[in-house]
Amino acid sequence: MSQSVGEHTEFPVNSYVLVQYRDRPPTKFHTQWEGPLRVVNVKKNTYTLQNLVTLKTHDVHVTHAVDATAID
Repeated sequence: MSQSVGEHTEFPVNSYVLVQYRDRPPTKFHTQWEGPLRVVNVKKNTYTLQNLVTLKTHDVHVTHAVDATAID
């Protein structure tokens, strides 16, 4: 799941992404990525994402997200 620096990234609405935890994962057994989360809205470089379990939404900058289907 690598993205090169300066690569232009866009995720369409209803696509699935993984997001880096802000500080660290909740436990040492978690990966560094949270998700998958569903993209519900896009405003420039800010994406509104929906947690599939809790259905809560939160905004993240595009640089903190990667495509959930592009797992290396």
